[in-house]
Amino acid sequence: MIIPNGIHPTEFEIDATKNHTQRPIKLVHVGRVHPQKNTLAMIQAVGKFSASDVSLDIIGAVGDESFYKECTSFIESNNVKNIRFLGFKPFDEVQKLYMSYDLFCMPSLCEGVSMALIEAASWGLPCLVSNQVGNHVEIAEDNAGLICETGVDSIRANLNILLEDEKLLSLLKKGAVDSSRARYCLAKNVSSLKREYTKVLQSM
Repeated sequence: MIIPNGIHPTEFEIDATKNHTQRPIKLVHVGRVHPQKNTLAMIQAVGKFSASDVSLDIIGAVGDESFYKECTSFIESNNVKNIRFLGFKPFDEVQKLYMSYDLFCMPSLCEGVSMALIEAASWGLPCLVSNQVGNHVEIAEDNAGLICETGVDSIRANLNILLEDEKLLSLLKKGAVDSSRARYCLAKNVSSLKREYTKVLQSM
């Protein structure tokens, strides 16, 4: 049995009956700027949208200098106006920022269960993740986000879905909050961990 790390639940509430009509849809990525994170494909996909429809902020340290230069070169050479690199920010500051965004993007080439995704979900931030992210099945089951492939076209197609369906984002926001509380509440996970360790000790 695998018991995920837990988080303290927030008091965030979302009214899923309301349509999301605000533009641009504000995306955020939290993590290293690194090939594994598929940052360039994410940038290339978002760069195909106008700044009035979609924006992306990338929060995190540079994990690969040459790859970072490749990303910034694409932005500059294509005159992309809707993407910003915000650099590293402390944990507490990132938590406060989550409520100012609409969607967490993580189309990684390889990724385990991301605590950043779970923490963001507790603040009503659903996600767009690749099918290579460890908990993508649970995200889909809980209607807590959208699942894409790692290619630019798939990332872009899923963002188009949000632009075309004004109700979907609010539904995903509620799914994200509910999922974080049902699956990752710290109190529940500690109880589960205690129960499993007790079984192990009793079998010795």
